[in-house]
Amino acid sequence: MAALYRRTSLGEALEETLDDLLQSQKITMAQADKARKQFDSSLMTVMAKELSNRISFKGKCSSYRNVNDVWHVQLTDVMLKVDDEHVPVDKMEIWAYDAKSAGK
Repeated sequence: MAALYRRTSLGEALEETLDDLLQSQKITMAQADKARKQFDSSLMTVMAKELSNRISFKGKCSSYRNVNDVWHVQLTDVMLKVDDEHVPVDKMEIWAYDAKSAGK
């Protein structure tokens, strides 16, 4: 499950940096793997303990599909409600993973 966060902009930046360091032989593959594992662990800790905002949304579903327990939903004309603030969004994509399947 934690490896899913590597698809975020922060995770992609980490991968890019690790690739550069590996190519320039400043770190070993073992060190890069250790950095990835620490990133996964730290992000899971933060997500579990530090975040407390509640988000709800309402919009028009333009498409949805489920492949191998991974849902992909595309919405348009979305209204996000973050705590007491309303934020209009033209388009929104949601990727949802079955936590039980992600751990396999």
